[in-house]
Amino acid sequence: MRRARGFTALEFIVICTIVAGIVWALIPRITDTLKLAHEQAVMNTGIALRENVQWAQRKWLAAANHPNIIDWPNTASRTLMLNPAGFPIGGPEHSSEQTLSALRCAWLWQGLLGGSPPAAAISGDSTYRVLTDYQPEQGLGCLYRYRLAGTMSIRYYPDTGTVLIDHRFESDAVGR
Repeated sequence: MRRARGFTALEFIVICTIVAGIVWALIPRITDTLKLAHEQAVMNTGIALRENVQWAQRKWLAAANHPNIIDWPNTASRTLMLNPAGFPIGGPEHSSEQTLSALRCAWLWQGLLGGSPPAAAISGDSTYRVLTDYQPEQGLGCLYRYRLAGTMSIRYYPDTGTVLIDHRFESDAVGR
């Protein structure tokens, strides 16, 4: 008599049940890890933006005459336009008299972060959506809304040099 090879139907069902139970137990941990990864991505990008805003102001403070344009290696023109307080407001084609726009906010994102920052655009598929944002205590600023998950965002207010990072994951707004 020949011995059968492979699983019986009962053995197969038991193995599938065990594997399904393990997967079911791991799903919350995997989900939490993904949320944490998104939160860290937003936090790290916001910190990099804040550090570069502060670096630009330190360069402005170090200059004897407080110029409104400083050398900045991350931009195509290699210069950065600053407001009277020394905070970045755009490139050499921008002035402090011009109203802040989403287009200028996109320019600031690329210019301040340099290298290969997460994509930020006014429209289309990008990691961050660029908008303008008004807050009474901060004035008109740039809003960079994270689009990959949750409702996280980074805000930059050129009048005060403030960078606010909202990295709390809220899943009700995935893909905005």
